[in-house]
Amino acid sequence: IIFMILRSAAIFGQRGLCFAELLLLHEEGKHPMRLAHLYYIVEIGKTHSISQAATNLFVTQPTLSIAIAALEKELGVMLFERTKTGVYPTSEGQKVIDLSEEVLNKLETIRTIGTPERRNDLQILTIPAVNCSLLQNAIIHFHQQYPAVQSCIHEEKPPIMIDTFVERIKESPNWFGICTLSDENKPWRETQFHKLQIACEYLASDEMVCIVSADHPLAQADHVTTDQCRTLPKIKYQYSPSRQLTTSEDSRKKPIKSDSIFESLYDEGTVLTVSTLESLKRLIAEDAGVTIMPSVIVAEDPYLREGKIKALPFSDVQMPLHYYILYSVQVPLSSIEQDFITQIKLAFQNCPILQKR
Repeated sequence: IIFMILRSAAIFGQRGLCFAELLLLHEEGKHPMRLAHLYYIVEIGKTHSISQAATNLFVTQPTLSIAIAALEKELGVMLFERTKTGVYPTSEGQKVIDLSEEVLNKLETIRTIGTPERRNDLQILTIPAVNCSLLQNAIIHFHQQYPAVQSCIHEEKPPIMIDTFVERIKESPNWFGICTLSDENKPWRETQFHKLQIACEYLASDEMVCIVSADHPLAQADHVTTDQCRTLPKIKYQYSPSRQLTTSEDSRKKPIKSDSIFESLYDEGTVLTVSTLESLKRLIAEDAGVTIMPSVIVAEDPYLREGKIKALPFSDVQMPLHYYILYSVQVPLSSIEQDFITQIKLAFQNCPILQKR
């Protein structure tokens, strides 16, 4: 059936026969095309890279190249042109990609008939700094487009957020995670994700900053040093997870290491510990102390917009972190889920604070 649809599109430039007619004409086993091939060509069309598409699809590059070559031979047309700058669809290839996306969307519609909860329920696990900033705008735009979709946002402390996500996604594929990964932890986490068929897409990079009141003497400066920050009165955000996490085997093998510089800044001068970010920012605005947090926490923040607080980068050290979105690839994403991911990516791409990194 898939072969007949794509062959009519690629060779005759038509939309193909209707599904009922194809069912009558198709001879089972005559054509070796598989559904996976459609995912292959669509992903290559998006990434313009065989190697990146293979990574995203959790297959090897030779497997993908052989499959595309076989598909081109079967259809009798060249689907992609290999250039120095990437892999791009030919005119016939673009027709095949467009029709493949249509077929996959129809397949997703069929799947959701029996499982409406997958279509109307999104579970989102993230860290507090993202939830209080960029995620809010993304969710607003998403629900303007899909008002019937129910979304539930959960928070976890960064060190245990990923392990919590892994546990949740084993229970249901409709979980999405927005996390931070350091350069140190990313390689072994990627191995874990590959084993569990979890996609990990880069969103943006950030760094830890010192957030001070506009009335603080440091607010007149453009940056701060760790020595200046170390002895200042500080307010620490202490997040309490909603439940006790059972440590995974992978985490026991590769424990997450705390950033020694970040932790050391709280060894001296911590005068307050709060459990909500709103309390944290309000106390900073009133000059009760300073805090060290990712700069994204003040994105779209009313305290920053009104000039009540200021985020100062460190001039003597770098404490980088990188944001990623996580989701299962065990089952294909619906068009709604794809749009949700797009909204998240746009929120990070359009953030003025992160654009400076």
